[in-house]
Amino acid sequence: MDDHQAANARAFAAAGAGWAMPQSSLTAPQLAERLSELVRDSATLSHAAAQARGFGCDDAAERLALLAVALAPLVDGAKKRRAA
Repeated sequence: MDDHQAANARAFAAAGAGWAMPQSSLTAPQLAERLSELVRDSATLSHAAAQARGFGCDDAAERLALLAVALAPLVDGAKKRRAA
């Protein structure tokens, strides 16, 4: 929305993991045509899927949970200081 993910899309596209289409000029017929092209080209989709896997982080949920637990005492301490 409002092109705020453009940098992420460009990084994906540069890595061959996806395709960037500017929201400001995108139309439904253009998108439909592009999707139709891609559905007919399984090799291109397979390649993009393989490249996209490189952007993933298998333990992202665990790492985020550990970060939240580590930050919890800081947040609790700030609340107690404000209440005092």
